[in-house]
Amino acid sequence: MKIRLHQFLSRTGHFSSKSKVKKSVWDGSISVGGRIVKDISYEFNPDKREVVYNGVRLSLPSNYHYFILNKPKGVICSRINNHERALNKKSVFSLFETLIDPKISDSLVTVGRLDEGTTGLLILTNDGSLVNDIANPSKNIGKTY
Repeated sequence: MKIRLHQFLSRTGHFSSKSKVKKSVWDGSISVGGRIVKDISYEFNPDKREVVYNGVRLSLPSNYHYFILNKPKGVICSRINNHERALNKKSVFSLFETLIDPKISDSLVTVGRLDEGTTGLLILTNDGSLVNDIANPSKNIGKTY
């Protein structure tokens, strides 16, 4: 199964933000199959190609993690950037910082999103197949808001 490089890197747990993933790729710190790749959208099969970051071989997690969260009001569903940090914004990911291993929390993504002012059920996981199955409109999975 092919995957985009930025998706693969985000799921490894080695990067705490999408901007760090992009910077590492653009800086030439990532090689796929022995060749430096500077395109974050590069597609490859991780079962057939080795990915190396600064001399360290990366792989997708062998164990998937699933969390169900009752998202509180005033919390955003994306990773915090510097601008949002300056505004004292809170992220659903920061709720897990002291509870689980940072490599696990860094690999999590939300299945969909809820607005900052909205509360409700939110699934967080490092299982990309589940995210695709639930979020992909062609799968016809209903959502109630």
